[in-house]
Amino acid sequence: MEDIAVANFAVHDYNPPRLPGFQIRNLSALEFARGFTFWHYHAVADTPEMLAAPGYFDAAQDMFQPGDFIIVSGASWGITGFITAVYPHIVLSPALPVPVPS
Repeated sequence: MEDIAVANFAVHDYNPPRLPGFQIRNLSALEFARGFTFWHYHAVADTPEMLAAPGYFDAAQDMFQPGDFIIVSGASWGITGFITAVYPHIVLSPALPVPVPS
């Protein structure tokens, strides 16, 4: 750990541990209009397979609505999807792929 002196205070270069599993602090509402929310979630230590497991996003059940759109970014991957159900578990369905011109 490296100390940096700033105005007579010691500031530590601290990086909190990256814990697996849903972390509410990594969820952000990017845009909201007419009952639709566009979300971003940063899955710091997780894999796409972990996100697909039933119950992964359940801690945010009171925030999501069916039809919401979400972008999830991981350390070296990213996915987009729609919230298609909230109860009994949040269901994230993949968005349709966008064709890339050749």
